[in-house]
Amino acid sequence: MTATIRAYRILRYLTPYKSAEHLDQASSIANSDILGNLLGCYFNQNQDNGSVKVFDFGLEWMADDVFKSIQYVDIDDLTVDVSKPCEIKLLLRNGQTESLPIDGHVGKFYDSLEFLRFLMRVRADLL
Repeated sequence: MTATIRAYRILRYLTPYKSAEHLDQASSIANSDILGNLLGCYFNQNQDNGSVKVFDFGLEWMADDVFKSIQYVDIDDLTVDVSKPCEIKLLLRNGQTESLPIDGHVGKFYDSLEFLRFLMRVRADLL
């Protein structure tokens, strides 16, 4: 399955996630040669965390005033720490670790777990 299908099946149920066709024109122009077409964007509730753009071949977000972009094939492992359920830890093939902020939740159900499921499925499809 493709990331497009996975995003439709998994991420569309998250309230802060908007698919590309529901974004304004400026956001949808942000397609990348490396990451492919923009599929959608997850808008974090905390404005400091910004948003996470979901593409065909990877993710893009802003952390510490620096744009981060990662291709799905570069992700080696994924975890969510129970003490920080609003971020996903990405262990990359080069040994680096990145934090992906996904801070939405409904009661005790965190969006980061659904986003983690999306990333795990996309990675499994690539292997």
